Amino acid sequence: MSAAVEIKYVGMKASQKEWDDIWEMLCLCDREFVPSLSSRNSTAQTNLLEASDTILKHLYDYMEYELPYPVRCKRITTRTWSGNDAQIHTLKKRGYVLFKSLANDRGAGIDTLYFVKKLDR
Repeated sequence: MSAAVEIKYVGMKASQKEWDDIWEMLCLCDREFVPSLSSRNSTAQTNLLEASDTILKHLYDYMEYELPYPVRCKRITTRTWSGNDAQIHTLKKRGYVLFKSLANDRGAGIDTLYFVKKLDR
């Protein structure tokens, strides 16, 4: 049985407990990213474990369809690394289009790929 996932926008108004929960979650999944979150100096999004696919789907659904009006955008951009085939497939399936590639940005032979999706808003 899986726990329900609740995604909500709180902006910078999160409570201290919410910030602590976010920090704990990031620490627990640190090594599930390539490179690990703790070894980065940017906010690049990378490969999640397969078990996190449902969370990722909920996150994209929320960003694309459910954001509160004051923070809605006409497009969403995201980035991943060139070896993240599952994520690239998911983005293309959801209608995201590759708009920029930075060769060797994450190491030899590892490109950073930027995707965009225009929303009907």
